[in-house]
Amino acid sequence: MLVLTHISDLHLDGTRRATERAERMRDSLWELPGRVGALLVTGDIAGHGTEAE
Repeated sequence: MLVLTHISDLHLDGTRRATERAERMRDSLWELPGRVGALLVTGDIAGHGTEAE
């Protein structure tokens, strides 16, 4: 079975909150049964759109 995974609006801005949220998402993906065949990331990846992000 092919597992497709979609995550959206990560808002990664370098804060501890955003980092912990991304780590929880990563851990959830690793805990899925089977293997993820594709990961689709959409929405706002950066928190504020700055060059550093």
